Amino acid sequence: MSKIYILAGTYEQFKTFRHQLAELMIESGVGCTTGDFVYLDSCEKLLGCYKPWGYKVGTWSERNDIEELNLMLLARQSSLDEFIEVLL
Repeated sequence: MSKIYILAGTYEQFKTFRHQLAELMIESGVGCTTGDFVYLDSCEKLLGCYKPWGYKVGTWSERNDIEELNLMLLARQSSLDEFIEVLL
């Protein structure tokens, strides 16, 4: 399974969403581990990635580094527009 990147406003929002998503995946018969989910808390987490994808959760848009993260995503053949927004 490829990594699922989660761009959340806080680590607590990340943990809450990771738990909910993992439960849905398991119920759907998709195996996953906590290592499949990456908290996108810095641009360094995107190094070596190609076309990362994932979810925008909670207060993600209020982060101070959002423009820097979007530039890094663009350099990795992705963008914030390709991430699915989820309200908590």
